[in-house]
Amino acid sequence: MIYLAGIHVSCAQSIEVLVSALTILTFTTIASRQQKMLAKSQKEGGEIMASPTTLMGRLVTPLHAIPTVATPLSYLAGVFSNKMQQPEWYTRSALDIPINAEMKGWTRIAAALGLVATIWWYKAIVKALGKQFHFIAPRKNGEVVSSGPFSVIRHPIYAMALAQLGLLSVAYWSWLPLISMAVCASAFVYKISVEEHLIEQTESMGPAYLQYKKSVPYRIVPYIW
Repeated sequence: MIYLAGIHVSCAQSIEVLVSALTILTFTTIASRQQKMLAKSQKEGGEIMASPTTLMGRLVTPLHAIPTVATPLSYLAGVFSNKMQQPEWYTRSALDIPINAEMKGWTRIAAALGLVATIWWYKAIVKALGKQFHFIAPRKNGEVVSSGPFSVIRHPIYAMALAQLGLLSVAYWSWLPLISMAVCASAFVYKISVEEHLIEQTESMGPAYLQYKKSVPYRIVPYIW
């Protein structure tokens, strides 16, 4: 039991407090940065040159965005409505891994700290993208980016999203984020083909992007895919 600001907090509650705080810190920081980059891109990057024409092409972004947002929100709603403890409905999804309580607690905290580290990963991505940041379509003043994380894989932001969901599974000690991870991975497989097709069809970026694909053959996972 921990005595904090006049409130008795159990060890279990203290872990949920820390995991919740780090979750909020990570996603509010990234969301704030994203809004700034979108505003800058709309001002300096020019108009969108091409957008998906099929229904699935238009739906694929919300298809992966919804589980990405719903995963942390469902956890936060659960613990905040249950005195900073995981509610019974959430504990039903607990990972079935034989580990003692102390090691489990430290493992969860380490995963939550790993989640915070993705803030710097995201900053490196948007710094490299600069004025052409967009969710799927190329911009008029866009250029092929091959520096920073883009020198290793072609879609580092999707790799980051999957890594975050994997970390959330450990931080929340639940397999629910893994379901979101599977949904997002499936969406990314389709979205990447749409996104790259749109870029390749532009006169200003198409040839350079085809060359970039040869020099950086991996989409999300280095040496695998």
